[in-house]
Amino acid sequence: MIQDGRSAFKQQFPRFDPQADYYLTVSFSFNGKVVDVQGRNVLAAYASALVVPGYRLSQCLGFSANQMNEIADHFSELCGRLAEEMSSTDPSMKRAFLGVEENDLGIPPACGYYLGFILVQRLAEQYCVEELADWKIDCVYQEMQNALPLLKL
Repeated sequence: MIQDGRSAFKQQFPRFDPQADYYLTVSFSFNGKVVDVQGRNVLAAYASALVVPGYRLSQCLGFSANQMNEIADHFSELCGRLAEEMSSTDPSMKRAFLGVEENDLGIPPACGYYLGFILVQRLAEQYCVEELADWKIDCVYQEMQNALPLLKL
């Protein structure tokens, strides 16, 4: 089953190199920006959903129904908050959006992955997934700044 999934993935994205490729993700760095290119989390989850369709977003992200509902109920507010905090250097912001533990900032745990998935899904309507994977950090940052305030479920 895993081998079949890998083959389907390679067929859809022939230039994919798991050792070298970086993907768009809502992520953070401690050197000045909350947004960074790091890991393969969000775009990889989106690409996997394309290659192996039929799974709900909650299954792709490994979120419970309660987590999904809490984020969906505050989606616009959370998108605005992320857009405002993108230039923050506060490490607690990273943990709030990407950590799985509760926080005292009013941000649902790990909601950055949900927001990022929806963001990538919308961007993939305008750009091919391989193009998204090739974006440099400046482009990622600008596109996120433009898209987050307009993002809707």
